[in-house]
Amino acid sequence: MGDLCVLLSDPDAEVSSWPLELVALRDKIYGDAAKAQQEKECSSLRDELSVGEDKWKQRRNVSFDQNRQLEEVTKERDDLKRVAVSLHRVVGQLVAYCASAEDELNRTVLAQLLSRLLPEGDETVVEEESRPTTPNLSGDLNNSIVSRSGKHVHFAPDLNVLLADLDEEGIVTFLQQQRDLSADIKKELESSLRRLRHEAHSLLDLSAKLTNKSRPECKMLESSQVQITELVEDLDSRQKNCENCELHRKNMEEAMAECLQRENLLRADLEAAMIKIAQLMTSADVIAEGYGTGPCPEEPRARARGGAGGGGGGALSLDALGSPRLQRLAHDLDALQRERDDFQQQLEAANRQLRSTRQFVEEQAAEREAERDEFARRLADLRHDNTRLAARLHSSARILTEVEQLEAQTREMNQIISELEARKISTDEELKASEEKISLLRDIIANLESQLEQKTTHEHEILEQLEQMKKTIDERDSKMRNLLVELESMKSEKLDQSDVMCVKCGQEEEKTAELLQRVKEQCRYLEEQIHRRTRKLERLHEVCSTSCSEPSEDVSLRDQRDTHLEAKSPDTEPSPRFSEHLSELAGIWECLQAHSRAVDAALKRVADLEMQRSQLKDIAQLSQTYLCIEYRRTSTTPLARARCLPSVSPDASERVLLP
Repeated sequence: MGDLCVLLSDPDAEVSSWPLELVALRDKIYGDAAKAQQEKECSSLRDELSVGEDKWKQRRNVSFDQNRQLEEVTKERDDLKRVAVSLHRVVGQLVAYCASAEDELNRTVLAQLLSRLLPEGDETVVEEESRPTTPNLSGDLNNSIVSRSGKHVHFAPDLNVLLADLDEEGIVTFLQQQRDLSADIKKELESSLRRLRHEAHSLLDLSAKLTNKSRPECKMLESSQVQITELVEDLDSRQKNCENCELHRKNMEEAMAECLQRENLLRADLEAAMIKIAQLMTSADVIAEGYGTGPCPEEPRARARGGAGGGGGGALSLDALGSPRLQRLAHDLDALQRERDDFQQQLEAANRQLRSTRQFVEEQAAEREAERDEFARRLADLRHDNTRLAARLHSSARILTEVEQLEAQTREMNQIISELEARKISTDEELKASEEKISLLRDIIANLESQLEQKTTHEHEILEQLEQMKKTIDERDSKMRNLLVELESMKSEKLDQSDVMCVKCGQEEEKTAELLQRVKEQCRYLEEQIHRRTRKLERLHEVCSTSCSEPSEDVSLRDQRDTHLEAKSPDTEPSPRFSEHLSELAGIWECLQAHSRAVDAALKRVADLEMQRSQLKDIAQLSQTYLCIEYRRTSTTPLARARCLPSVSPDASERVLLP
C-alpha cells in the first residue's frame, strides 16, 4: 500500500519499474485529463466557430435574399419596360396600318366600286375626285360623292389618346392614376373590328351586286365574241372572194391583152391587105392601059377605094363587077371587113366588160374596205369594252383580296395576341412552380438546419455531461491523493518514531485497521459513485445508439490494448503483503475500466455526431449549391452567378458525393 501511494504520488517516477496495471491506470488518469482539456478547448473553439458561422451564414442569406429580390425586381422592371415599349410600337404600327388601310379602302371603294353603281354622268366626277394627286382627297370625296353615294367609313381604332398617355411626358400621370389601358384598347379594337366587319359585309353585298350586273355584260361579251368570230369568218370569205376577183381581173386583163394583140395583128393584116389591094389596083390600071381595057379595072378599084375610104365617090360598073377576080377580092374584102367589124365589136364588148368588171371590183373593194373599217371599229369597241370590264373585274378582285388580306391580318393579330396571352399564362405558371419549388427547398433547408441545431445541442449536452464526469473523476483523484498524502505522512511519522511506534504497535495497528476500514468505505463509496455515473453514461449511450453508427475502431483498439496489457501482466501471485489491499481495489479497477469504456463510447458518440454534423453541413451546402445552380438557370444576370459561385465547396461536394 505504501509503495502504491509512493508510485501514484510521484508522476515523474520511473515507469519501467511500475506494474502494467498501474501504468494503465496512470495513462487513464493523466491521458483522460489531457484529452478532456483538449476536448474542452476544441468544444469551445467549435462553439465559437459555429456561432460565428451561423451569424455569417444568416447575414449572407439575408444579403443574398435582398440582392436576389432586388435583381428580380430590376429584371422584372426591365422586362416590363421592354414589353411596354414593344407593345407601344406595335400599337402605333397597328394604328398607322389601319389608317392607311382605311384610306386605301375608301379610295378604292370610291374610285372603283361606286363608279360602277353610279350613273354615267357621275363616273367622270368620281374619277376626277378619286385621283391620288388630289391634295384634299377626303374632304372633296365627302363633299361631292360620298354625300350622294354613301358615307366615309372610319374603321381604324382611335388610339392616339392612349398612345399620348403612354408617352414619356404622360407616363407619370398614367402611373399616378393606375388606370388599366388593356380594357380601353380591347374596346377600341372590338369597335374597329365591328366597323370593319360591317364594311366587309357591305363590300360583299356590293360585290354581289357587281357580279349580278356583270352577268349580262359577260353574256354580251360572249355574244360579241361570237359575232367577232362570225365577222372574222365573213371577212375571211370576202377576202377569198376578193382574191378570186383579183384572179378573174388578172385573167380578164390577160384576155384583153390578147384581144389587143389580136386587134393589132388584124390591123396589121388589114393594112397589108389594103396595101395589097392598092398594089393590085395599080397593077390592074397598068394592065388595062396596056391591053385597052382601061375603064374596066377602074370601077372595081374605085369601088375598092370607096369601100376602103368609107363608101366614097364613084360607082363601079357592071362590067367590073362581073370580073371573078374582083369578085373574089371583094368577097375577101367583105370577109375581112366583117371580121374586122366582128373584132371591133368583140374589142368594144371586151372593153365594156372590162370596165364593168373594174367598176364591180372597185365597188366590191370599196364595200369590203367599208365593211373592214366597220368591223375594225366594232372590234376596237368590243376590245375596249372587254378591257374595261376586265379592269373592273380586276379592281373588284383586288379589293376583295385586300379585304381578305385585312381579315387574315386581323385574324393573325388576334392569334398573336392569344399566343402572347397563353405564353404569359405559361410563364406565370412556371414562375409559380419555381416559387413553390424554392419555398419547398427553403423548408427542406430550414428543416435540415433545425435538425443540425438539435444535433448540436444534443452534442453540447453530452459534452457537458462528460465535463461533469471528468470533474467528478478529478475530485476522486484529489481525494485519493489526499489519502495518499495522509498515508505518506503517517508512514513518515512511523519511520521517525519507530521506537514509539514499536511501543504503541497495537494502537497503530488498530488505527491502521481503522484507517483501512475508512479507505475501504471510501473506495466503496467511490465505486458506487463511479458505477452510478457509468450506468448513466451507458444509458445515454444506449438512448443515442439508435441514430449512431456502429462502434468506432477506437473502442475496439482500446479493448485490444487492455487485453494485451492483461495478457502481458505477470502470472505470479502478488505478494501477500499487497494481496488483501489489491483485492480491495479490484472493484475500483473494474469500475474504472467500465467508466473508461463508457467514456470511450461517449467520445465515439461525440465523434459520430461531429461526423453527422459535417455530413449535414455538406448536404446543406450542396443543396444550397443546387439552389444557386437552379437560380442561375432561371436568372441571366452575372451578379447572381457571381454570388452563387463562392458558396460551392468542392470538398463538401466530394464528401457528399463519394458514398
